[in-house]
Amino acid sequence: MGALHNLSMLQNREVDFALVQSDWVRYGFYGVTTSSQKIKANNQLHFIMSLHNEDLMLLVHRNSSIKSIDQLKGSIISFESVNPNSSISIMLDGLINVKGWKYSNFKSINSIKLDEQTSSLCNKAIDVLTIVSCAPNTIVSEAASNCEISILPFDEATITAITKI
Repeated sequence: MGALHNLSMLQNREVDFALVQSDWVRYGFYGVTTSSQKIKANNQLHFIMSLHNEDLMLLVHRNSSIKSIDQLKGSIISFESVNPNSSISIMLDGLINVKGWKYSNFKSINSIKLDEQTSSLCNKAIDVLTIVSCAPNTIVSEAASNCEISILPFDEATITAITKI
């Protein structure tokens, strides 16, 4: 079902233990409100262990004029999930909010099936492929095998702002 479902079951005391990404545990502990989600604070949640990191990665074609996150406005962004409760939707929403942008600042934000993402990036049908995953992962490996890609770096100020959400 996913992190939000698992977090919801914890908060409703339907389960005593659940696997939830660390960012969702933080949202559940402190509460968070985004344009697509409101999660109530629950300081009874406890973090037990981390299994692995899942990072927000923004892939661009190496020939792209987009070299930094601040150059994303006006671009065509794609990600796999149209579910507003998915990790990628929440992370992308967080980035957009931290930067003070609106979804209307982009040419489009599309959902593309997982098996079509890398070809869309390599064929330049999209400007930015957005994924949340651990590294290494299949999508980045496949994209790097099929065309030259770059992963956009996050500047320190953006990282600090996002982690305060």
